[in-house]
Amino acid sequence: MPSSLATAQDWLSGNVAGAIVALIVVIACTIITHRSRWHSQQLANALNNMTQGLCMFDGSARIVVLNQRYRDMYKLSPAIVKPGCTLRRLIEHRKETGLFAGDVEGYCREILDSVAQGKTLTLDVPAANDRIIRAVNHPKPSGGWVVTHEDVTEQRQAEQQRMTIEQQEERRTIIENAISAFRERAENLLRT
Repeated sequence: MPSSLATAQDWLSGNVAGAIVALIVVIACTIITHRSRWHSQQLANALNNMTQGLCMFDGSARIVVLNQRYRDMYKLSPAIVKPGCTLRRLIEHRKETGLFAGDVEGYCREILDSVAQGKTLTLDVPAANDRIIRAVNHPKPSGGWVVTHEDVTEQRQAEQQRMTIEQQEERRTIIENAISAFRERAENLLRT
């Protein structure tokens, strides 16, 4: 009997230690999961409060991460434009919504070629409500790319207004020079 009592004590002490280890592992996993969820929520909050639209693609040209601002700029469906959606499907969806009028294949090829060459590609594209969006595709060394979308409509309008003012100023200068030259000739004629 003493040997079975010793065996029972060994078994019990082994299980208590195992139970303590298992409890510590469960607590650690719970803490890690909670922190991971908290960090994920913080990242989602940061992404969705950006003024720019953001979309990240992997090496297979599939969306990995995007924010709501990106969807809003182009009035895209969250049922279609979500992680896993391909670049081609995304551009097809933009064409379906009327916010892309070009050649889907050519547009996708232009982006994929620049990414493959490691070159940043900047494109100005029309978006919802007659807005102009500047899309800047930044290749990642590990493959894939990150594209930021910024509304540059007001910047474009300011540039156009500045150009219009400059053109008006040039025309005014030309007219003033013509008037001055005419006056000079008229004065010379009147003197003679």
